Amino acid sequence: MKHRLRFLVLIGASLVLAPSLFVFTSGKAPWAVQPIYQSSKGALGVLVSWWFISEIILHSKPPKSIAVILNVSMCASFLSVFVYLTVAVFSAGHRDQQTWHLLPIFTVMYQMLSIVASCTLTALIIGIMALRKQYGGNTAA
Repeated sequence: MKHRLRFLVLIGASLVLAPSLFVFTSGKAPWAVQPIYQSSKGALGVLVSWWFISEIILHSKPPKSIAVILNVSMCASFLSVFVYLTVAVFSAGHRDQQTWHLLPIFTVMYQMLSIVASCTLTALIIGIMALRKQYGGNTAA
């Protein structure tokens, strides 16, 4: 399970850095470049810290459900950042110049929200499945 998590972190790091690489090679306006770099750096920091926490949790041999929750939250963490930054890079216009400095804050905020939401949703699904298994799957009264 640890190898799967490490592979997800590798994929996540490359997806988080992809918008920065695109901005670097495309020659975007200087006001648009710096917030993209800062957003990628902040998202990468959250991703690495979440990976560190996950490694500590997985070191204690938790139940398989906890490992599934960690894997799903890792995927949600880097996919939300990738989608948000990619949309931001391709939709950047002059009207965004006044609020573009807020991009790193919102990137990390959306990443944290996706981690919390995916952990909660996955835990609820696993809990419901466990209850259905415990009571025989018969939901009719």
